[in-house]
Amino acid sequence: MKYFLILAILAIWILLVSTVGLPAVGRWVSSDSKLAVFEGRIAGVAYEFMRRSERLRVLHARLQLCADTGPSCNSDPLLRERDKIVKSEWPQVFDRLVIRDDWGGNPDTARARDGFFAALKKHGKETLRDRCVPVISFRFTNYQGRLVLYNFEGFSCSQ
Repeated sequence: MKYFLILAILAIWILLVSTVGLPAVGRWVSSDSKLAVFEGRIAGVAYEFMRRSERLRVLHARLQLCADTGPSCNSDPLLRERDKIVKSEWPQVFDRLVIRDDWGGNPDTARARDGFFAALKKHGKETLRDRCVPVISFRFTNYQGRLVLYNFEGFSCSQ
């Protein structure tokens, strides 16, 4: 009886956690979900890229080190490398983004989700995945410390 009570409490906790938009704990909430256990929900295109792409995270760190050197930083080669990484890894990230139930529910995330799905509806799945690339910008802020932020700026599509 004691173990049954513990299992019942654990099951209720898992169900509550996985249904309120916190990290996914069970696949029974959405059978299409690709979130791993305790993995946070999708917050946006750029955020998902940074989470999924080790190469882009390393490049972002390299750009931050470059920015820390001050005006002598030549970021052009790093930005070209960013564009190549985004283009090559976009199909894998896209396959994660199309699962609506994996997106978080806060207002900023909802706007990002709605924007992504509007682009998906406009271009179609195959076109958006195979002929479009997200534009992810790196922006320098705080001139003294030169913090490098990243942001999603829309899609660039080829004909």
